[in-house]
Amino acid sequence: VDFIKIDTEGSEERIFAGMEGLLERHRPMVVIEVNVARYADPAAFIRRLHNVYGELRHVSYDGHAVPVTEEELLATNVGQDWLVVLSPETPR
Repeated sequence: VDFIKIDTEGSEERIFAGMEGLLERHRPMVVIEVNVARYADPAAFIRRLHNVYGELRHVSYDGHAVPVTEEELLATNVGQDWLVVLSPETPR
């Protein structure tokens, strides 16, 4: 497994929890839709995403994966969807 995209309208936490072993074994790039308004503890979920590869990026409007902080994901555009990129290498 090299690449996974998750866009499940609020079930991302459960799916992500179920694929921890896969992440450890294969270290794929993951693009996951995140909307902090959908989660009971959004800070914990964002922290969990950050801990996978130690870096968070989001897909910008021009299609680039640009760095984003946990704080930005939690406080900017709340209620809107972000495409967050988790990658063991810097995406091109």
